Amino acid sequence: LWIYSHRGEIFNENWEDWGGEIELGHKYAIVFAEEMSFDLVGPAPHTPTVIESMNNYAKGAYISIQLAAFIANLGYSATANHLRHYEVILPPLAVDAGLGEVSRLGYLITKEFG
Repeated sequence: LWIYSHRGEIFNENWEDWGGEIELGHKYAIVFAEEMSFDLVGPAPHTPTVIESMNNYAKGAYISIQLAAFIANLGYSATANHLRHYEVILPPLAVDAGLGEVSRLGYLITKEFG
């Protein structure tokens, strides 16, 4: 898997974790993409684009947390990776899952959603 080696970003003043090694024992990953509204993203770089982007990041976080909780309730180890909790590098992981390609800027470009 595409795993970061050490923790970088800190939330809620949790400085004890900064620089700590990331050890993720998962063998598998579930990756999904969320479609963004073309009408809201089209006028970039204006406010509607930022709102649509943040709304989809929030939806992705919600979906990943719910999915990880469901998998954990089945008795398996699961970690949600999302806007405020990244332990894996998502674009190349999504490529491995067959969702699309990584752009020159490092974003995932999907055939279906762009």
